[in-house]
Amino acid sequence: MTRAAIENWLARLSDPRGLNAAWPAEAIAADDARTVDRLLFEAERHSVQPVLFGHLLGLLRHDPDAFILGTGKQRGERALALIQSVNEKRLQETAQVMVLAEVAREVRSAMAGLPVALVKGLDFAEQIFGGIQYRSFADIDLLLHPSVEPDLRDILMRQGFNEHQPKADDVGYTERQWLKPHPQVGYILVELHTDLVHTKRLRERISLDYERYAGERSGGVTPAARLILAAVHAATSHLFGRLQYVVDGMMAARVGVDGKELGQRAVETGAVLPLRTMLRLATEIFGAEECRELLGSLP
Repeated sequence: MTRAAIENWLARLSDPRGLNAAWPAEAIAADDARTVDRLLFEAERHSVQPVLFGHLLGLLRHDPDAFILGTGKQRGERALALIQSVNEKRLQETAQVMVLAEVAREVRSAMAGLPVALVKGLDFAEQIFGGIQYRSFADIDLLLHPSVEPDLRDILMRQGFNEHQPKADDVGYTERQWLKPHPQVGYILVELHTDLVHTKRLRERISLDYERYAGERSGGVTPAARLILAAVHAATSHLFGRLQYVVDGMMAARVGVDGKELGQRAVETGAVLPLRTMLRLATEIFGAEECRELLGSLP
């Protein structure tokens, strides 16, 4: 099967709201294990596996003809084997996310009252996806005001974390990493950010620090703020290299975003281009009407 066919399945199965009708996909031959393995690999590479696994299990249980091409016996045997395999992957993913979520909540509780915001990961899962079963994450991200960095260091050290010293080339970045061994997942990574845009040169054009994201003057943490954060992170750290970043933006938009606030905050942070890119991709890949409307309201 061609790469385009695998990409069609990826797009079809990665919308948390349901199957993406914009991308019809051909059934895969029952003996074509290589294509299925490649699809599951791409799902993990693009970090959309929780949703894709759920939709795929639904197809295998209720409409196996749509995914597996073969005789009744071949299709049935292949469906059962895939259900077992995908379920195992899903359980492993869920166990890891549950461990991270528990630690993230402990850290969030310990820093209550400080100008620090839990961003991406658990925050997106709880606030825009509807639960940790729908959104994968591998670390804990905190956006903080620089004045409280010593307090955060003390909190993390008390919880068993050790600072990972950056390479010489990375000393000027606005990110610091803290690690703690964990028996189930190997280690827990906490990243402290004083700006979601890490390099000094980029920050001359675009910046998302604590005040711009969560400060009272900017309006605090709202759906518009989360949408801008998703766009800034996708563009400046990853060049939209994963489908997850587009899904993050789409799900933030679906919560309900004030277009006027979004435009103002996009201009204030310099994030108009990343935001327009994210909304355009969500519209083209998923047909997300909420994103289409917000795109039309932006400068």
